[in-house]
Amino acid sequence: MNILIITKTFPAELETFTVNHVLGMAYRGHAVTVIAEKPGIKKFYVSPSVADKITVKFFSAKRRTFAVLYTIFSSLFFLFFHPIHFTKVLRQIGLHKNYNVLQAFMAARLVSKSSFDITHAEFGPLGNIAIALKTCGVRTGPLCVSFRGADISSYLNRKPFTYKLILEEGDVFLPICDSFIQRLRLIGFPEKKIITVHSAINLSLFTFRTLRKKNSAVIKLISAGRFLPTKEFSQAIEAAAALKKNGVPVTLELIGDGPEKEYFKAKAMNLGIREEVIFPGWISQDEIGRHLMDADIFIGVSNTSSSGDMEEIPNIMKEAMAVGLPVIAYNHSGLDELIRHGETGYLISENNISCMVEIIMNIINSDAMVSGIVSNARTLIEEEYASISQSKRMEQIYVTLISKYEKKRNCFAAKEYFPGNKTIYLES
Repeated sequence: MNILIITKTFPAELETFTVNHVLGMAYRGHAVTVIAEKPGIKKFYVSPSVADKITVKFFSAKRRTFAVLYTIFSSLFFLFFHPIHFTKVLRQIGLHKNYNVLQAFMAARLVSKSSFDITHAEFGPLGNIAIALKTCGVRTGPLCVSFRGADISSYLNRKPFTYKLILEEGDVFLPICDSFIQRLRLIGFPEKKIITVHSAINLSLFTFRTLRKKNSAVIKLISAGRFLPTKEFSQAIEAAAALKKNGVPVTLELIGDGPEKEYFKAKAMNLGIREEVIFPGWISQDEIGRHLMDADIFIGVSNTSSSGDMEEIPNIMKEAMAVGLPVIAYNHSGLDELIRHGETGYLISENNISCMVEIIMNIINSDAMVSGIVSNARTLIEEEYASISQSKRMEQIYVTLISKYEKKRNCFAAKEYFPGNKTIYLES
C-alpha cells in the first residue's frame, strides 16, 4: 500500500502515536508519506530497513510570517493555474469555516505527482485538508480520520461547523477510546463507520522491571505532558508537598514544557519544595524509558479544562505501565479503559489530591499489592496497546476500506459507461 498520513507536527515530543503509526506501517512493508504542518523534534531514528519506505514533507513553516507567505503563494498558484480546483476548495471552506485548509494548496503541490491507496488524518480537523487535497486532483483513496480528545471537545465550541464536510466524505472514523464513540454519535457521525483504534507504543523501548525498588531513600514520583490547563501538574506538586509534610522523602519529576511552566515553578516554591520538583524539559523517546525506570510511581493528572478541553489517553502513561511503574491517574477521558482500578492501576476522581496521597502511601507500604497490579498492567499493554498488534489491526482496516472503495469506484464507472443499466448495489 501507498499510505498518506496528515498530521500537525512531525515528529512531536509527546505525539509518539504518530511516529509509532508511521513506523508500524513501514515495518509491515508499506510506503508511507507524511505531510505535516511543521517539523518537531530534530532527532528521529529510523531503522535502515524501513528508512526508504518513509517520506516526510512539510506544508507550512515554524515562523508564522513564512507560513502565511507560503499559503498566499500556493493559493495564487492554484487561482491562476487551477481555478476550478481553487473555487471548489473555497466553497468547502465556506461550509466548514476552517480557514487553515488554505494550507492544502501548498500540501497539494508537494504530493501532486503521487497516487495514494489510502489517506489518514491523525486529528479530526485535518480531515478537511485531506478532502481539499482530493479536490485539488491528488489521488488520495479512502479517508480515515482519527479523533483524540480536544478535536471533539473544546475545538468544536470554537469551530462548530468543522466536521460538516468530513461527515459526508470520510470513510471511517477512529476514536482512540470507546468513551469518544458517544461524542461522535452526538455530533452526527454514523455508528457503522466508527471503529475504536488505540494509540500504540513501541514496547521494544520499554523493558519490564520485575520488582519495584525497595528501601529507596527517596520516593521518586514522575509525570509528563504539555504544561497546559488540561494538565493539573500543580496538584501533583501539592501531593508531593503533602508527602514531605508527612515525613516522606520525595522528589517529583515533571517532564515537558509549555506556557504554565513558570506557574508550576512558583507553586513549588510557595509550597517549600522547589528543590524536590525537577523540570528536565522535553526529553527524547530513547531517554523516556530510562527516566521511567528510575522512578517509583507515575502520576497522571489530565483534567477537563474550564473550556471543556479533554485529552486522549496519554502514551506516556502506557509506557509507565509497560516498564512496571504503578500508575495513579484521574478518571479522565477514557482512562478507565486503560486503568482498571485495583487491577492495572489506581483511578481516582479529578482534583482528589488527598486520595492520591493516600494511595501513594499504600503503595510505599505494600510491595505485594503493587507486584500483581504492575504485572497485570504490563500484560494489558502487550495485548491491547503494543504497536505491533495495533499496526496489524490498522492494516486490516485499510485493506477492507480500499477493497470497498475500489468496488464503489468500479460501480460508478459502470454506471457512467452504461447509463441505461439499472443501479447495482454492492453489499458491504
